[in-house]
Amino acid sequence: MRRSVLRSLTLPARRPGFTLIELLVVIAIIAVLIGLLLPAVQKVREAAARTKCMNNMKQIGLGLHNYHDSYGFFPNNGGRYSGQPFSPDTNGLRWGIGNATRTGKTNSGSWAFDLLPFVEQGNAHRTWPASGWDVPQPLFNCPSRRGPEARVVPAVDPLFSSFRYNPAGRNPWAGQTDYAANLHLLPQRSAVPTGQSNYAIKDVTDGTSNTAFVGEKSMDPRRYTTGTWWYDEPLYLGGECKGQYRGGFFLRPDRKDVRFENNWGAAHGAGAYFALADGSVRLVRYDVDQGDRPAGPPSMFARLLLFNDGLVLQID
Repeated sequence: MRRSVLRSLTLPARRPGFTLIELLVVIAIIAVLIGLLLPAVQKVREAAARTKCMNNMKQIGLGLHNYHDSYGFFPNNGGRYSGQPFSPDTNGLRWGIGNATRTGKTNSGSWAFDLLPFVEQGNAHRTWPASGWDVPQPLFNCPSRRGPEARVVPAVDPLFSSFRYNPAGRNPWAGQTDYAANLHLLPQRSAVPTGQSNYAIKDVTDGTSNTAFVGEKSMDPRRYTTGTWWYDEPLYLGGECKGQYRGGFFLRPDRKDVRFENNWGAAHGAGAYFALADGSVRLVRYDVDQGDRPAGPPSMFARLLLFNDGLVLQID
């Protein structure tokens, strides 16, 4: 009796707990669950980004119709004007700057700048140097690609040193757009062979449901957030700077070294979204019949961009 009492007083009480093997098993289970959860979270995020992108383009399409109701035609991409405070340029090619007093057929900023009052962004539609140009415009950014952010333009392109920009570092330039106007329907003002820089609904003879207003423009992912202007000028600039429009007939997903200049594409996995002239938004897949055909009928993708060639779009 005495021994049992002494033993109970000297031996430590056993406490419940995990063994090392049990702990490793639990950690392994948690790692597997996280591995299964992350792809699902990424899919949810991408689905939300696609929905936001579609909504952005829907609002832009409605804004273009509101613009048309006010002026009787669609906007062009603007251009330089005599007496503007300064002339931004890329390798000496000079651009116009947005001016709220120059609208309609005399606009100096891009089509997107001219559209701001019609998408509830009238405060950002101001003449330089009034404040507002450093305010990001999330309506023009695809969340799958980049967020709205004011960026200072570098003096030299960080990827290709042969491209130089002015005014480097002068001001945080917000408003780079992931959505480009269809050059064939919303052309730049200074280089239209027919001299017509503003088209109207009546000119869309192929039908508004067969013609794109605006689409997602092709980009190299390395250029998303560099602030460079190469085919990605801010929407406050106008003229022949091609950051706000595209006229090519190729559609490609974003990737390193993609030939994005003047072409279309997106960061989405299946295809790119386009706002049509009837107000709808549709996804065009990367495997669509596409390309530039100098001879013979244009590709199906080209028919989406050409608005008066007499050929009807046939995309599933």
